[in-house]
Amino acid sequence: MHQSLHLLIVDRDRRTALAANYGSRWLLPMLTCNGTMSNSCFDAINAADPPLKKVLAVIDHGTIPLCIAAPMKVLRSDFANMEAAVQLALKGYRDNQRGEVATGVSQFQKNNQALGPDVGAVVKAQNALCSPDPEGP
Repeated sequence: MHQSLHLLIVDRDRRTALAANYGSRWLLPMLTCNGTMSNSCFDAINAADPPLKKVLAVIDHGTIPLCIAAPMKVLRSDFANMEAAVQLALKGYRDNQRGEVATGVSQFQKNNQALGPDVGAVVKAQNALCSPDPEGP
């Protein structure tokens, strides 16, 4: 089984994408790996690590409005689980354990698939519960 795993990370406060796609091309990160012990699989997993850490830091240190706090908690959990999966796969490479690599890639895929619906839940909560009026003086 060959999987292409995509991740879009946005820093909303700075209004910048930390990873994005351009047309049909993903700029970063794109994890293309089938769980083998290949160099390309290692490189793909290793490239996914820094953006995941960055998005977790943005969520953890940013101000999350109360109107989207509950779905953001779920979304943060998705990213944290993806980061844990990346760490498991990287550990598998260090320990030369193919099973750990495959499990890490599989867990990444599972949590990556949850991102779409969970981002949708954040948007739905924002539209239904957040005030459209600007904050501040």
